[in-house]
Amino acid sequence: MSMTARFVQVTPDLLAHLLRSPSSVTELLAPDEDAQIAPVALTDSMRQDWLRRMPQLLAGPLAALDPAMREAMEKRLGVSVESLQSGGGGEAILKALARRGLVRPQGDAEAPPDPAGRSREGKGESLSLGKAWHGVHYLLCGEVENGATVLSQAVLGGSELGDDLGYGPARYFTAEEVSAAAGALSRTDLEAEMKARFDPEQMTRLGIYPQRWDGGDAEWLWEEFGRLREFYVQSSARQLAVVTCIV
Repeated sequence: MSMTARFVQVTPDLLAHLLRSPSSVTELLAPDEDAQIAPVALTDSMRQDWLRRMPQLLAGPLAALDPAMREAMEKRLGVSVESLQSGGGGEAILKALARRGLVRPQGDAEAPPDPAGRSREGKGESLSLGKAWHGVHYLLCGEVENGATVLSQAVLGGSELGDDLGYGPARYFTAEEVSAAAGALSRTDLEAEMKARFDPEQMTRLGIYPQRWDGGDAEWLWEEFGRLREFYVQSSARQLAVVTCIV
């Protein structure tokens, strides 16, 4: 399963609703609210096949992660790399997929929709950084994980919202925090700092997702950074909050 960072603009009123009803955040973060993917209803045979195959598929990518990120992922999935390599951990993976609304046992009732549609009212534009999220984060602050500075929070920070969705819970920034991030991302000297940090060998060595970098990736990261900056600037101008998650 590839990992991407998704950001969604929300009004302060919608953020207040999400804080009262955190389960609504799953619908909010769906890539296309008019074309949401229905969860796969697992038959017994499908379930057994997934239990056998999924540990093998995830063991390699998880083992290649930076140790700190690998430990965090193991905690979120509830299974270790060693267990996956030995063919175990399938149940934990299925539970993680179920938390993200991607699978459900055959016969289980589908989750009821938000009766008031509140997770759509007050929703603004969205942004996905694709697989560039960790590279952009690293260039912003030079750290593998999020830290205390505004720039280290822009991609991986925020206050937690709701349950673990597979790669951790959703997070949110208030309108005031969005404004602070927009200001930091708009610093005139920031791009020079980011370009000085771009070191494909070092980024690969640190396990910056997706773990393999070369000189040709620089332009891609600059473009994605520009989209992130514009997203925060527009959100700030409209006095909107932002909800984000690694999905």
